[in-house]
Amino acid sequence: MYLCSGRFTRGSFTDCSMTNVKLIRLIICCLVIVAMVKFFFRPREYKTTNAKTHDIVQAVNFWASDGARKVVEPQEDTIKKENQDNQDVKPQVVGNQEQEKVEDVLDGVMTDPLKIVHLDLKGAAPKVTYLAQVPEDIEEIKSLATQHKLQLIPLVQAFGHMEFVLKHEKFFKLREVDTFPNSLNSLAPGSIELVQEMLTQVMKKHPEARWFHIGADEVRGLGESEDSKRWLEAHSGDMGKLFLNHVTAVSTFMKKLNKGVKLILWDDMFRRLGADTIKDSGLQDFASLMIWKYTPNMDVKEIGNLISKYEEAGFKGIWFASAFKGASGIDQLWTPILHHLKNHEQWHKVIASMPEYKSIKYLGIALTGWQRYEHHTVLCELFPVAIPSLAVCLQTLKHGQFEIEAQNEVQRFLGCEIDLSASDWGSFPGSDIYEMVKKIGNSLGRSVDKIMNSYHIRGSFSVYNRKRNFANPRNLGFFQEDLKKLMDEWDNFLMMFRERMEMIFYPDTLEEWMEENVNQHIERLHEMVVDVDRIIVLKGQPKLV
Repeated sequence: MYLCSGRFTRGSFTDCSMTNVKLIRLIICCLVIVAMVKFFFRPREYKTTNAKTHDIVQAVNFWASDGARKVVEPQEDTIKKENQDNQDVKPQVVGNQEQEKVEDVLDGVMTDPLKIVHLDLKGAAPKVTYLAQVPEDIEEIKSLATQHKLQLIPLVQAFGHMEFVLKHEKFFKLREVDTFPNSLNSLAPGSIELVQEMLTQVMKKHPEARWFHIGADEVRGLGESEDSKRWLEAHSGDMGKLFLNHVTAVSTFMKKLNKGVKLILWDDMFRRLGADTIKDSGLQDFASLMIWKYTPNMDVKEIGNLISKYEEAGFKGIWFASAFKGASGIDQLWTPILHHLKNHEQWHKVIASMPEYKSIKYLGIALTGWQRYEHHTVLCELFPVAIPSLAVCLQTLKHGQFEIEAQNEVQRFLGCEIDLSASDWGSFPGSDIYEMVKKIGNSLGRSVDKIMNSYHIRGSFSVYNRKRNFANPRNLGFFQEDLKKLMDEWDNFLMMFRERMEMIFYPDTLEEWMEENVNQHIERLHEMVVDVDRIIVLKGQPKLV
């Protein structure tokens, strides 16, 4: 399925019923993965690759170090009590739950794997008016799964990456590490109730959801709280069970809250666990893992080892997660398409190998598009900037490589000639933002640096001159007009940029992006113009203290 297409590549990342700001702001309270119900194309027949291996991958740390994932910030500072009738549902610890078999959960749900486009709304969340353009374009191509059969897969972090809640003083007592807001202390009184309330709120807004992602990745500091240390001392230091107890309790609650929902968890915390340890938890009977890896040089054999282990642990289905943006640099301004294309070429190889695994089903792949590495870090690429990358990645998954057929499809969708080294990408929704960000990234800082390093400014209007209000007006005249011209050009351009951004993003996103990428440069220009105007009228008189 396509999230960007021709005018925008065809795909969708939001439910067609999402028509107002109130709903989108509610969804911002959680990470959102938006899924297409089916491929609009059938996967090719894949040839068997190397024989699978059953080696168990052991990470250096309990969590994987492949790169941070991110969380969303809720719109309210506290968790409201709305669903009191669900408060009597008490999840049990590992080993005591009644389990619904995954065979029953998956039966009849789908015939083909899903291709999912992830929309991270915790940073730079687009307005609904912009999002609405995407389903409109999607409807035009091949009757996308019989007229845009789309479904929303909410993601609510329930263990790690809970900064969006734990940053508030009210919830400091629920932190695993007192000074860090990263992870929940699952043993602290009130922790499971907090998670249950978050899940209940989001589930109420998405009663039709067939899949629900509960996160559980990168639980930083696990085992460091006094509660955890006491528990570990009493349970032979079993860190794996400490982790599994919580995620199984959360999963049990979700199954009681909505019997028909199917659960997804990130896999990185499971990479250090043995197959038997996972199997003993019973989690494999009502949840699926999503293996994530975003690097261009991804080791296909390593992924195969993980699939083998999870198959041995009894999971009946497996998901994968690639990245089309937000995973190549913590403050990335411009999406490196080749980086992400190579990541998807490697994932295609993994998908092609799935017939080797007889008892675990490939359920689909999520093309993630992170806005931040985590809640407290800066924005990555804006969504419109990454649309060409998304188009290329989707076609690479379909064809296995970005050859002529894939290039032609992307060209048709985006309305432009395809050249991975070029930056002219057609007329898709947000293409004006794409071009403007390119100009800002390539030219703003350089143009300011160039004039600041010019002969007359370096020699006649240094920091000392400006501080002491002392300069020769004749020398200032050599660059005064060029300086003002440059300032006016950028002021006019940035005014237009603001107008375009305001059509897509909320004011807080615009201000943050400008502060990070624009203001430091344009303020240098403005300050220099003010200093020139002030000092030139002094006619070169002696230094003023």
